[in-house]
Amino acid sequence: MEIGGVKLRGQKAKVDGLREQIDSLTEEMSTAEVARAKAQKQQTKSEKAYAEAANELEKIAQELEQVEDNVKNQSRDASGSRRQAEEAQEV
Repeated sequence: MEIGGVKLRGQKAKVDGLREQIDSLTEEMSTAEVARAKAQKQQTKSEKAYAEAANELEKIAQELEQVEDNVKNQSRDASGSRRQAEEAQEV
């Protein structure tokens, strides 16, 4: 009888195949975990940028409202000045 016969070689081949599968799957898991961590960091950055942009938009909206109010006030003042000038010319 041979030492390490055919049966043992077949079992060794199966074990080696399973080890290769385990190594391959472990590598895939590691790659996936790195990708997940990277995606989480990117999500955090994106959420922060979104919050900053929303704050900036709110500030700009307030500034726009103030500018519009100023334009309305100046239009009223200009209308009043025009009327006074017209009245002065009529007199």
